[in-house]
Amino acid sequence: MAKVSPFLTFSGKCAEAMELYEKAFKAKVAYKACYGEANKKDFTLTDEAQKDWIYHAQMKIGRQTIMLCDGNEETLSNGTEQRASEVCLCVEFNTEEEVKAAYEIMKEGAVIIEPMSSATYSKSFAYLEDKFGIRWWIMTAQ
Repeated sequence: MAKVSPFLTFSGKCAEAMELYEKAFKAKVAYKACYGEANKKDFTLTDEAQKDWIYHAQMKIGRQTIMLCDGNEETLSNGTEQRASEVCLCVEFNTEEEVKAAYEIMKEGAVIIEPMSSATYSKSFAYLEDKFGIRWWIMTAQ
């Protein structure tokens, strides 16, 4: 069964936002990696000033997972406009096959921001803006 989580993006302020959410909501960090720690097969840092930016994070607020990261045109949007403090939806599936099936349906008329790939935090993921202008991360939980 799929699970939908909000995916929040920031422009260099993600760590600060995470600290606020920890204090305000007693949120717990489940996973956090900075761009400087990213696996080179996933991402190559070109701007040292962004090495401490959040590459991918997951927090739990009660039973709800939220995902967070820092991004800009270079790090996240693959040439499309990156909107600061953007909210995307993230659908987590149990299998790569489910991710691929959803991607095949969603990609029609969509702007593909990140085509199907894998990363340290997900065996299978894609990032797209659907034909209605909504941005979606489609991924396996790991």
